[in-house]
Amino acid sequence: MKPENAPMEEFLWSEQEEPHKSRRLALLKEHPGVLKRFAKKNWTLIPTVLLANVVQFSLAFALRDSPWWALLIVAYTVGGTVNHAMTLAMHELAHNLASKSLFVNRVVGMLSNLPLGIPSYATFKRYHLEHHKYQGEEGIDVDVPTSAEGVFFITPLRKVLWCFMQPLFYSLRPIIVLPKALSTIEGINWVVQVVVDAAV
Repeated sequence: MKPENAPMEEFLWSEQEEPHKSRRLALLKEHPGVLKRFAKKNWTLIPTVLLANVVQFSLAFALRDSPWWALLIVAYTVGGTVNHAMTLAMHELAHNLASKSLFVNRVVGMLSNLPLGIPSYATFKRYHLEHHKYQGEEGIDVDVPTSAEGVFFITPLRKVLWCFMQPLFYSLRPIIVLPKALSTIEGINWVVQVVVDAAV
């Protein structure tokens, strides 16, 4: 939604309603049996997260004395793939899709965070759920690029740069646009991640 003071030329603003709710209602009307599927959890998440941790930390140990170029190749190919898979797992876990237990989802979420090296699971979950609730609302939905991004990244080359820097913007935008006090679960996420990083 376009804020009252936002210049029209910076972004293309839509006045349409947030689509998640209307899509859900239309889907349920057309396929009422789909509600049975909502209760099911993704049983592959837990073993996938555990396997990713084994792969990432085993490779770190096995390659500890390797030359830098070998580390770079393995980090880019295998490590990058594992890290991307774990960011996708964090998304699913933000929606509590591994288990009916909130505790299990949180533990697996923190495990999915371990290969990434930077504590992000709990903070991602906090902001991501708001993204679904307030999709497109500037100042609340931190997936919406800032005005500064809209003004600076206007040429084709700058847009390519923005795409490559998207993980950085995705990480920093929440604390710039909508800073929040650290929650207990975020604090636990930080402690767990820092301890594991120090041990590695």
